[in-house]
Amino acid sequence: DTFSFRPFDKNNDKISDISARHSMRNPDAPIVIEREHEQKHNVGLWRAPDMNYKISKDAPLKRDVGEIMILALMMQLAKHQDAVSVVEGDIRHRLGRNTQHAADQLREVSVFTGTDPDFTLLPKKSTVVLADDFFDKEKAMRFLEAIEERNHKGFFIMLLDPVEMSGNIPSNVELHGRDGDISQSGRSRMKIADAGHLKEAWRKALISHVFWLKRECEKRNCELLLHSTDSKISNTLMKTLSGDLDNPMKAFGLDDKQLKTLEAA
Repeated sequence: DTFSFRPFDKNNDKISDISARHSMRNPDAPIVIEREHEQKHNVGLWRAPDMNYKISKDAPLKRDVGEIMILALMMQLAKHQDAVSVVEGDIRHRLGRNTQHAADQLREVSVFTGTDPDFTLLPKKSTVVLADDFFDKEKAMRFLEAIEERNHKGFFIMLLDPVEMSGNIPSNVELHGRDGDISQSGRSRMKIADAGHLKEAWRKALISHVFWLKRECEKRNCELLLHSTDSKISNTLMKTLSGDLDNPMKAFGLDDKQLKTLEAA
C-alpha cells in the first residue's frame, strides 16, 4: 500500500482519522493519512510442453527444468494461492477460493498451459515470462507481436542443454526422452551416429539464432535469458525478478571484439 497526506476535513473525517504524529508541528491544522491501494500487477507464466528430451546424461530434461522454474516463480510472486490461476485455452481456474486474499494481493499470477498461450487474456502492461528451448522464429515472432500489441513486458528464457551450448556433440549420442526408438528403460530416445563434424555449423547457427532473438526482443520491451539445464535455476530466477540481466551472447565465450562484430552486422 501507499499513503497520502491531507488536511483534516471536519465535515467528512472522524477525529480517529487524525495522525497525531504528523499533526504535532501544527495542532491547529491536523493531518489525515489516507491509504491508497496499489494497482494490481498481472504476471503470465508459460513453459513449452514439448521439451521432453536431453543430451547430457547428467543434466535433467528440459521440460522438468522449465516446469520447476515456472512453479518457483509462481510461488515467489504470489503470497497466497488465491492469487494464482491456471489458464487452459480461454478457461481460467483459480487455485484458491479465498476472495479476500485474492483482492489483497498486489500481483495476479496466471499460469498458461498448452502450446499457444493467449496473452490477450492478460490486462495491458502485464509481465510475461516464457520458458522454451529454442523459440523457433515463427513461434518467437508470434509471441513477440502479441506481447508488443498488449504493451507487455516480456522475459524469454531459452533452456539449453550443456552439449547444445558448447556444440561438443559426441558421436552415437542419445537424445533421451525425444521421439524415436524406445530404450529398455521405457524412455524414448534417438541416436545421432556421427555428430562431430556438426560442431562448427551448429555453434554458428545457434549463435546467429540467439543474436537474432535478442535483437527482436530489444525492439519490443523484452529480455532474453539463456539457461543451461545443468546450472542453478535460482540464478536465472533472481536475474528475472531483479532485472539484473547479462548479455546472453557472453554465454558463448565471445570476447568484446566478437560481440562488437555481431552488433555491427
